[in-house]
Amino acid sequence: MEQAEPSNEDFATSDDIHEATDTLTEGDGLRLMKAARICLSGTEYQNPNEILNEAVARAMSGSRR
Repeated sequence: MEQAEPSNEDFATSDDIHEATDTLTEGDGLRLMKAARICLSGTEYQNPNEILNEAVARAMSGSRR
């Protein structure tokens, strides 16, 4: 059985992402950095900030859904 393609309404807009990043608490940021550090191994990235920046950039550009 084929799955239906999700509609664009199922994805955050760049405005949604901008608002979400602006409203992160200090604790949220620390948890994101911890997760990024865990994901760092085996990637081309040198530090956790690079992974977080890439994730936000892809989400805002629409290349990551």
